[in-house]
Amino acid sequence: EEAAVKARRLVRDQSIGDLNTIYQRGDHKGSPIGLPEYYADCDKNGSLTLLLLGVGVNYDNWQAGSPVSFSIKYTRTFLPPISPASEPRVSLQGSITYIPKDDDAAINKAKLCFLRRHPDAKLWLPGNGFHNSSFAKFDVESVYWIGGFGHKAYIGDIPADLYH
Repeated sequence: EEAAVKARRLVRDQSIGDLNTIYQRGDHKGSPIGLPEYYADCDKNGSLTLLLLGVGVNYDNWQAGSPVSFSIKYTRTFLPPISPASEPRVSLQGSITYIPKDDDAAINKAKLCFLRRHPDAKLWLPGNGFHNSSFAKFDVESVYWIGGFGHKAYIGDIPADLYH
């Protein structure tokens, strides 16, 4: 239970992680790729709110059927870590679904929450014309936690019901 609480706290406190997919075609077919993405913790159940841009390789892979995961690490903003290996991190496996564009209340909630964490993202919001963008949810189905060094912290799966 303690690891689940810490995992949720990490998701809440951070706002950038790596969206991980697998190439579905081309020269890199079958290879994994993970790239940094903004997210916001807008829901009480631990789902992530994403702003998907139609120009990203992870977007293409997901659209082509790739499984997805999202990795988040603790990043100190005021003190250097003793060792990055001692800091907690989590890998969330799950699925991505669009927030329906005609659900004004859900889109507005996502927009307000996302912009609180990422004010610079206002340029990429749906309808702003820069890129084809959409709000989506990353719904967490399983959780793998590394709390730090193995002899001092829990490392392993966290039941999804405890995480949520």
